[in-house]
Amino acid sequence: MLISFPADPLPQVNRRVLSFYVLVDSVDIVCEISFEALEDHFGVNTRSGQSVVDAFHAHREEFASLVGHTVSHRLHGRRCQIFSRDIVYARAERHA
Repeated sequence: MLISFPADPLPQVNRRVLSFYVLVDSVDIVCEISFEALEDHFGVNTRSGQSVVDAFHAHREEFASLVGHTVSHRLHGRRCQIFSRDIVYARAERHA
């Protein structure tokens, strides 16, 4: 699977998730990271939409790595949901 971020991603905040597009094998996929995951693992104040967007830009490289780790088993149609447990597993595998 070839996964890439657009040059200028436009993250959006809605329904208690941060969503953004990535390309998986040249197909646009919507990735969604739950607010719970952002709060638990990135210390994001999810009450502020701007804080959520700022966190995306600040942690973009880790989000890209996380997508690479989870998309193969979380991709359903053209949507990939990422939860707190996915971050735990991805970080554990990187440090193993």
